[in-house]
Amino acid sequence: MDNYRTILQRAGAGLIGVGVVDMSYMTYRLSQGQGYSLGFNSLALVAGMFLLGGSLRAVPIITGFAAFRLSIFISTLFILMTRKSNQYK
Repeated sequence: MDNYRTILQRAGAGLIGVGVVDMSYMTYRLSQGQGYSLGFNSLALVAGMFLLGGSLRAVPIITGFAAFRLSIFISTLFILMTRKSNQYK
């Protein structure tokens, strides 16, 4: 019955890890005076904390945000690929 908690805890730990790495990279870039476009560091940390606590209420919200981010990523790749192929014509 508690199998879902171990899955949520693993996913939460992964999101927290990604959020910490992203925040570290952001801090490094800003300390070097370089620009940084905001990733999903704070969202990953908050979502990771909810999942680490085993909150099933957070799962649909996090899934929605993940689907939205995935669609942005795929559409950006598509735009970049079509833009690059149009440069050579």
